[in-house]
Amino acid sequence: MIKNRGSVKDPLYCLLVFAFVTVAAMLVRHLGIPYGSILIPALWGVGAVLPLRAGDADLLSFGLKSPWLIANLKYFLLSSAVVFPLYSGAFYASLHLGFSVPAGLMGPGVNALNWIIYNFIAVAFFEELFFRGYLQGRFEKYAKRSFSRARTVFWLPVVVSAFLFALAHVAVDLDPASMSVFFPGLLFGWLRARTGSLLAPILSHGSANVLSMLLIRSIS
Repeated sequence: MIKNRGSVKDPLYCLLVFAFVTVAAMLVRHLGIPYGSILIPALWGVGAVLPLRAGDADLLSFGLKSPWLIANLKYFLLSSAVVFPLYSGAFYASLHLGFSVPAGLMGPGVNALNWIIYNFIAVAFFEELFFRGYLQGRFEKYAKRSFSRARTVFWLPVVVSAFLFALAHVAVDLDPASMSVFFPGLLFGWLRARTGSLLAPILSHGSANVLSMLLIRSIS
């Protein structure tokens, strides 16, 4: 059931912020601006923090205190135990079906440990800060004001954040195949909605990137 709708200015403002940050990330990537691998994650971080208003601090909660810490770790471990084996199986099944996979996620000569640290601290942290923290958090507040059905309030922000997450990857990579990150985006959004914080999505995002790297290296 639809309530008296909350102001559409909030989601429109979020979409404007998303468009601005995504275009900026595209320009950094495709103009070859130096230190792009650092600037692009930084843009997501800035996009998450600058638009915050009074009362929005909860959007960027990390759940580091008990009992939220335990809940984040539990959801991260349980979801990984279910999703990551399925993802690995689908990866190898796609090879047998003749689908191509990316050549690799690391450039030549890049230290694996440094790459893993970079993916957790820069990529996963700042992308989750923006997509699951700022965007999903703002859409959650809008959904709570606008809808009365619990499933709609829960899933609408998850789906929106996953779609925008995938759309940003397509725009920055200029590769329609990047739309596939919509599905891990659903997982990260679900973790954010279940825990109310960002620790589990960050851990899951970083681990998913590392798993993808290991799978690709296993066939290279």
